[in-house]
Amino acid sequence: KGSKISLLALDRILEIKEENTVKYIPPPIDIFRYFDDVIGVSKTARQRARKIILRIQKKQMPYLLTKPLHSSQQVLKEEDGWITFRITVIWNYELEREILGLGEVVEVMSPKRLREKIKKRLMAAGDIYK
Repeated sequence: KGSKISLLALDRILEIKEENTVKYIPPPIDIFRYFDDVIGVSKTARQRARKIILRIQKKQMPYLLTKPLHSSQQVLKEEDGWITFRITVIWNYELEREILGLGEVVEVMSPKRLREKIKKRLMAAGDIYK
């Protein structure tokens, strides 16, 4: 009912039963484009895509060219062994996970809040290994 979209974890569904008495209601949005501005699936209706500027070691860039973080990925500049690029996506858990997965070869340049959050999480991870 209404225009709320529910995301279901398919790997956690144990059983599906067909219900013939419920009338199909088409989604209120273009579901084929709903996830265009997101990495993963975590998204709310109020969230808007933001420009995320990342810097990656040049030797790692061939990997990101063949397997981009997102379809909006654009190289902005190359300097001193680093490549700066932009993606325009919703800031969510999956974005953070992708950045953290790149480890020491990537640096978040902006937005500042994302940079600080990634820094805090990396420092906390480093504390585990002290």
